[in-house]
Amino acid sequence: MATEIKAIQCPKCGSTEKTELPNEHYRCDSCGTEYFLDDGNARIGPKPGIVDPRRQAQPTAKGCSPLAIFLSILLIGVLAICFIYISSSSSTQSYSSTSSSATMPTKWQYVNAHVYLSADGRPIIVGAGYLSRYTNNGYSMEPFVFFVDAITAAMLKKLPIPGEKTQADTYQFHQLSNGDLYLIADRTVLFQVDKRSFDLKDVSQTFGSQERQLQSGIAQIEFVSSGYEDGFKLMTNDGKNLYYYPLVHKIYRDKELWDAQKGMKTLLPSAVEKTGYTFSNKSDSREEDTIQLVKYRFMDNVGGPKELPWFRWDDRSSPPLFVYPKDDYRCLSYSNFTPGRIYYEPKVLYSDSDYVLISYATSAAGTIRYVQCLNARTAAIVFTTRLDDRYLEEGTVRFKGGFVCTYLGVHVISMDGKLKNIKTDNE
Repeated sequence: MATEIKAIQCPKCGSTEKTELPNEHYRCDSCGTEYFLDDGNARIGPKPGIVDPRRQAQPTAKGCSPLAIFLSILLIGVLAICFIYISSSSSTQSYSSTSSSATMPTKWQYVNAHVYLSADGRPIIVGAGYLSRYTNNGYSMEPFVFFVDAITAAMLKKLPIPGEKTQADTYQFHQLSNGDLYLIADRTVLFQVDKRSFDLKDVSQTFGSQERQLQSGIAQIEFVSSGYEDGFKLMTNDGKNLYYYPLVHKIYRDKELWDAQKGMKTLLPSAVEKTGYTFSNKSDSREEDTIQLVKYRFMDNVGGPKELPWFRWDDRSSPPLFVYPKDDYRCLSYSNFTPGRIYYEPKVLYSDSDYVLISYATSAAGTIRYVQCLNARTAAIVFTTRLDDRYLEEGTVRFKGGFVCTYLGVHVISMDGKLKNIKTDNE
């Protein structure tokens, strides 16, 4: 049987004119199509399993050279390693931050404190300070007020000081003679402390608003410097410097206040006779004159301006221990309450009709100090306990079980002289 011979034609244009290529491939001289023979039939494209050697070093849109493939794989590997490292680092940092915020405890500390008695007679510490904590956003330190049970040291309540971001050591507490307790923040904001519900109320805009001279509002506010009066030093929004005594609804300028603090003629109808205690000042002329604990009777201008008497030694006077001028300080009588006893750097911390609590040093060096409780009727010593806090000031309260003293620290002293220090932070 005769073999049929076919002309090889371009499968695209039908031309028989062609150029032979390696591996039994052809290129049409007419249209440029490359093709190969498959069982005698022309097929467009490369023959399956055959790679055109001319194309190995010439990447096209559909392929790339081995070098390019190697570089691409290498680049992808490097990027993958970087991605894994960054992800791992990020995860570690995230875990560390989350772990830190989860494991670092919230810290609190108060730097100014006041002690008052609750309705049931328990001593409550209210302190202004900071709540410090770590979060995923970093470290935060916020002004807070803390209410603490002075007996158990339990935290009763803590709350942020509304709208305040100033330094907590600029805050001051003061309780008026009627029991109203106030907190001043940075001389601009006045809060009234709700002693029953452990809360704060901003009264800056309403305080004294019923007084005609304060209608313009208050620009600055402080407690009067004596520490034992019921007064406030104000600057109004219209620039007036005034002294305001809210319990008696009295307002004074500087010279008016000076006159209102002294003398029997300026006493208000609310004035009552009271007993006070203070330590005398040393003599300017005789070193042998010792400091005395003086008990005195005076007219207390309750709610209004007053200046408590002070006593000093002077051998040119009769008697050598005196108050001058006596009427200016509204002093009725005085005497040495503990004759023969010697005191160094003494302070009266508290007094009432039952007890007098004093603090003193054992020598002129002042490094060793004691707190002593005296019977207010007989001057007999009830207890003496060592307490080397030389900064204790008036601010001590008495409760059923003893006394709570505060200034930089808080100290609870039982009636048998046992001392317990209350921490002012949770560190």
